[in-house]
Amino acid sequence: MEKIVYLFDEATGEFICSYSAPKSPMEEGKYLIPTHSTEVEPPPHIDGSGRFFIDGAWEYKTLPKEETQAEQLTEAQKRRMEIMAELWRIDGESARPARAIALAMAIGEEPNASDIDLLVLLEAQAATLREELGALGE
Repeated sequence: MEKIVYLFDEATGEFICSYSAPKSPMEEGKYLIPTHSTEVEPPPHIDGSGRFFIDGAWEYKTLPKEETQAEQLTEAQKRRMEIMAELWRIDGESARPARAIALAMAIGEEPNASDIDLLVLLEAQAATLREELGALGE
């Protein structure tokens, strides 16, 4: 099951983006949800207005002629945020097989091949994303 969360600016509450929260490696059925995000879906975009999360609810605010924070982001900045969210998801998904492998090795058993395969796959995905992130620059 996927859990979508909605990130907002720490200072203003303005909606930034949505992403899929990774499952918690420590608590079954729980997700890793960062500060300054909510599970409450923002309302649809309206031209000339921004969506702001204030006191537990989304509100529209009329914006001056200048672009909203989300509109100001370049494509590279948007992609950087997407990559970081995906890397965070991969980290969360890697925790269980990594723990299983470490435990097997600690007690002198052979790690489960499927755990190793999954960890190798996830690390390859992460390496590809980190390479793309590096190519985007600052």
